[in-house]
Amino acid sequence: MTITDHYIRRSPDRGPAGPLVERNGSNTPPYRGKVVLYYPGTLTDSDNDLYLAVAQIKNHANVEEGMQSLEAAIAKRQAVRGEFYSDLADAYRHAGRLERAVALYREACSRDPQGWPAFFGLGLALSAEGDLGPSAAALRRALSIAPWQTEIAKSLAGVFADAGKSRDAIAALRAALAADPDSSDLHNNLGAALMRAGDLAAAERSLREAVRQRPESPAVRVNLATLLARRGVFAEAKYEFEQAIRFDNSFADAHSAYGTSLAAHGDWAQARDHFAAALGLNPGLWNTHNNLGIALQQLGDVEGAIREFRAALGIRHEFPAAHYNLGAALADRGSVDEAERHFEDAIRTAPDYYEAHLKLGQLLCAGNRRAAGEPHLRKAAQSPDPKVRQAALAAMKK
Repeated sequence: MTITDHYIRRSPDRGPAGPLVERNGSNTPPYRGKVVLYYPGTLTDSDNDLYLAVAQIKNHANVEEGMQSLEAAIAKRQAVRGEFYSDLADAYRHAGRLERAVALYREACSRDPQGWPAFFGLGLALSAEGDLGPSAAALRRALSIAPWQTEIAKSLAGVFADAGKSRDAIAALRAALAADPDSSDLHNNLGAALMRAGDLAAAERSLREAVRQRPESPAVRVNLATLLARRGVFAEAKYEFEQAIRFDNSFADAHSAYGTSLAAHGDWAQARDHFAAALGLNPGLWNTHNNLGIALQQLGDVEGAIREFRAALGIRHEFPAAHYNLGAALADRGSVDEAERHFEDAIRTAPDYYEAHLKLGQLLCAGNRRAAGEPHLRKAAQSPDPKVRQAALAAMKK
């Protein structure tokens, strides 16, 4: 169902009554507030309360009141059509109330087995809950009903990627591209999936096609730049990163990815600047806090590094790399007891974190707690990294 501006007006308590004027192509923000019927109240319809409640939640105009109104209207009218349940589920999903959203999507799917929006929404809600298997099943069903909806294919590929099924992710994107070969987003997503799978040649072909179709897209430029940096073509990678930032200097991911590439080439000062720029735009980038901490530590600012590692863990506590990095920085500062706790946290969240076992074992042995430290050194000696193995064996011989 589509609610248009021709059938709504501002509520009298929010300003003068009158129709909302469509302003297509402008940056006018969408209306936020209560939505009421525009046509005269004498033209009654028994389902008005249902449609009016739906209008509250469309475009997030008046969501909280709309969810309550639509719940009540569905119960009162004993609504049969699945779209009412699906629309209500959308509102609950956007509000982060996923359990209720999933229940409503399932109800909508049972009422309308051919309604792809309900299966699509169900897949998204289940994915947000981390229930990846059922999410993929729901998205597959949505895609079988509406194969032309490339957003479904992109979401399905994302679920497969999160589940570690890179082949399935790539297959889903290729199938979507067969239906829509001119989608730069699909080429971009396929390129990113192929890059994660290690097929850099195929990834580059997809990303260059995405750039050809949409050269002004910073997200596409960043992915291509990241791939070129991995291939060691740093001069071209630098150009693509700078193009992405030129197209959108407020794109935090571009600054963060550029910083990562600069750090890999040892340019810690510029890496620090781009990590800081990314965090100025989006302070919630926990991995960028961690990377900024590494850059600051490389530049000799141990206290600044500790601050950033703590910030990363404040956003995502189950982050073994940040626990390890914070532990190492604290050990360098002489805060041994706290360093040990963070190495233990890194190992708790990643039991095969060999570097953390090595550092913890070394600290324990240096503190005359060899019996506690040697098991960690033995674990570190199993590392596939020869440097870690050698350091662990050397510590065990002391």
